[in-house]
Amino acid sequence: MWNALYTAEKAIIRWSLLAEACYFAVQFLVTTVSLVESSRIATGAVLLLVSRALFILISIYYYYQVGRRPKKV
Repeated sequence: MWNALYTAEKAIIRWSLLAEACYFAVQFLVTTVSLVESSRIATGAVLLLVSRALFILISIYYYYQVGRRPKKV
């Protein structure tokens, strides 16, 4: 299915994934700084940070997978 997409569509998908990773990274940093400043670390806040870090890793993984060239068989 991926080979059916045009190069421009692949580029749009790749830029969207990069923008998503940057968005989650900024959210992660802002949440971390606000928690450190308030000196309160609750279980829900830690769970939120872990989920955002997971979303960042997944987005970056897909970003690099989309940008790879397929292997010739």
